[in-house]
Amino acid sequence: MEKIVVRNHGLETLAQLAGKAPGSVQLIAREHDHPGLDALAAALREHGAAVGALEASLAFPHHPFTHDLRDFDFAAACPHLTTLYLGRCRVNATVLCHPTLQAVTLEESWLFTSDPFRLGYPDSPASQVANLRLLEVNWGNPDEDCLSSVAFGPASPLCSFVYYGDEDNMEIYPETFTFEGCPQLAEVGIHVCGGWMAKFKGDLPQLTDLGLSSARYGDHSMYFNAVGDGSSDYLRQLRDGRGPYAGEQFLFIGEFPHFNTGKARHVLTQLGGDVLDTPAPALTQLVLGAEEYAAYQQGTPTPQVAEILAQGPSIEVLSDDDLREMLWGWY
Repeated sequence: MEKIVVRNHGLETLAQLAGKAPGSVQLIAREHDHPGLDALAAALREHGAAVGALEASLAFPHHPFTHDLRDFDFAAACPHLTTLYLGRCRVNATVLCHPTLQAVTLEESWLFTSDPFRLGYPDSPASQVANLRLLEVNWGNPDEDCLSSVAFGPASPLCSFVYYGDEDNMEIYPETFTFEGCPQLAEVGIHVCGGWMAKFKGDLPQLTDLGLSSARYGDHSMYFNAVGDGSSDYLRQLRDGRGPYAGEQFLFIGEFPHFNTGKARHVLTQLGGDVLDTPAPALTQLVLGAEEYAAYQQGTPTPQVAEILAQGPSIEVLSDDDLREMLWGWY
């Protein structure tokens, strides 16, 4: 592709799009102001067929913080687009429902779609997006409310889905993510601080790279019980309770004011471990609250902890920080 770089004070460069062959231009327009991005949108409405790859972003800081492209139809204006990067923009579903677009990265942006939003099903719009990266992206419906559900089905070409967002930048995000029978899906990474769930269904033969976490202040859940027999061995192991903590038994003792034990219990269970309510002979991991762990470190464990440890010398003692580190990428 021919690369055309448009500087914020060189908008006349956009005239070079005229007469270019369909999909022949890589257009880069990063760090523009609002008038510059308005000019870019106008040029794309006229000559967007020439663009095969587009990078555009609003410079920081500007007011408002995001540039409004909700009325811009990427499918109609840029019908030959294959790669898209947008930073600090508000966009509609045409970045996902596009005849040729395969790789989409949105950063510090807002994405507005219908609710529920489904791709890869008989009744859903067509999409060619194989690689979707959402970095600090608020995802909601046109009324700026959160989505109840996002689902990718058997006809989706999705290969990689990555969604990152922390509590300082996130206001709305989907409540449920479903990945159902996606034949090419190899990677799912959802690390969004908030309350949400992820469900995996049907045959997912390529999915072997998986990480799901919601950080210290979030709470998420994940379910593998509907994974099909045609899925990767990795997913079948999670479905069948043979995950990385299979055979491990955990017991929590004490208070954990800064650690979500409910979330940790769910994650441990979904990864094959057992969480006990009372000590048992097969206990392998003893997780102690702050006071109990400090006493253990000083060589003066509480009577309850001393009694449990006397039952088995192979019991490993963990603080909540130790367990959080063990569950990195999942907690």
